[in-house]
Amino acid sequence: MNLLLTVKNLEQKQKIEDLIELKTQKLGKYLQDNIKISWNYFSEHGQHLSEVKVSGFHGPEIKATAKSDNMYKVVDLAVNKLTTQLRKRHDKKKVKRLKLNLE
Repeated sequence: MNLLLTVKNLEQKQKIEDLIELKTQKLGKYLQDNIKISWNYFSEHGQHLSEVKVSGFHGPEIKATAKSDNMYKVVDLAVNKLTTQLRKRHDKKKVKRLKLNLE
């Protein structure tokens, strides 16, 4: 898993980078080694924003965005959205494999 992390306009840059790296490692059960995660985190006018793109597999890339006034909550919201989408994708692959095995 390759993580490309961009953090802009934030004083506590290292804390948020460490948190994002920790949270993305937890997504590893849904991802293979050749997956690319592009994470943009920035702060504007008192709001914190996260934009995440996951690519490197067959099919469309997965995207998640989150916005909040709390810098840690934004990361959790984005990870929750990603987890939901990755879980759905993973479950669809399981169902297809089961159908092929039954035929």
